[in-house]
Amino acid sequence: MVTAATRIAAVGALTAYGAGVPVMVEGMRAGHCPVRAATDIGYPETDPPRVSGYPACAWPPGEAGAATQLLTVIDQLLACWNGQADALRGEDTALIVGGGGFLYASGAELYSRSRQAHAPHAPFQVRGPAWGSDLIAAHLQMRGTVLTLSTGCSSSANALLVATEMLQRGHARRALVVGAEGLSAVTLSGFASLMLLDPEGCRPFDRHRAGLQIGEGIAALMLEALEAHAEGQRGARICGGANLCDTHHLTSASPDGRVMHEVMLQAMSRAGARPVDIVAVKAHGTGSVDSDRAEGSALRSVFGDALPPVVGLKRFLGHTLGACGAVETTALIGCLQHGFVPPTAGFSVLDPEISVAPNRTQLPASEGFYLLNFFGFGGNYTSLVMAFS
Repeated sequence: MVTAATRIAAVGALTAYGAGVPVMVEGMRAGHCPVRAATDIGYPETDPPRVSGYPACAWPPGEAGAATQLLTVIDQLLACWNGQADALRGEDTALIVGGGGFLYASGAELYSRSRQAHAPHAPFQVRGPAWGSDLIAAHLQMRGTVLTLSTGCSSSANALLVATEMLQRGHARRALVVGAEGLSAVTLSGFASLMLLDPEGCRPFDRHRAGLQIGEGIAALMLEALEAHAEGQRGARICGGANLCDTHHLTSASPDGRVMHEVMLQAMSRAGARPVDIVAVKAHGTGSVDSDRAEGSALRSVFGDALPPVVGLKRFLGHTLGACGAVETTALIGCLQHGFVPPTAGFSVLDPEISVAPNRTQLPASEGFYLLNFFGFGGNYTSLVMAFS
């Protein structure tokens, strides 16, 4: 069993709060939940849902805007990383991108073209999951391992898990992990047709929860192998994690949360932590009826009456789908570095069927292990254990 930690050396983000981790942290500290109507993406209905979308900015239209957003976050991360950009060109640097695919870039391009008076001469191309990986690798002139993971809402969490294991096993010296998701009329229409969008926004674990609040976001994290002599180094470190598949149903979780229970226990075991060592849980907390019930049951079965503070972030950030692993990990790191654990926005009424009341007040950041859950639509579940000091 490999339990050595990997250091998170730098982070960058673009969220509904705007560009940068500081603006996101300050927004969450203030309790601000930025939402807006999903306009300007070609949503076909007259009453578009409310989403956590990027604030107005002069991005280029169409696919070029999606590319600019992605590379802006990469450059933002490099600006606060202490390493040398030339080091990224070595074969000992890996790039791992997780997301639901970059069809949203194609959707943005198609919508942009539909609004132009004259059709452009360039052929229209549908972008696949590797488009973003190729774009970043070319931008940084990378020659090492490049991977793209697409496992639903656990995609970038799995990218963090794979990167951690690569570094722990000596297959890379550093890894750039990126999660990216943009608003898409197709995605929103799909969730709307399944009646899975809550018009009042995400209400994690709340008795009156009614579905998701979709968001868009990009986050990048630089992971580095933690040398033996640097074990006492302060900051955020990923100590281990686990991934399992729930085969109960194509779209819904096992009601008793048994697979979620098991993935949390495996993640803690691989990280060398026990349930009693966990100082807080970053829940997946989508606000959907079935998923929250299963996760609540799993948390109770793992921790019993000693449940640590539970935090849900999706009312702040929206559910950024395949990007949520990277986005929410980055958000939590940013808050911890600024001395606090964020509250759970959107929760107000305890559901007696779940009996999990997420933390509603800002808490001081504590040193120790944090358990992070990312449970994907379709049953792909990932839990990570992060240490902070």
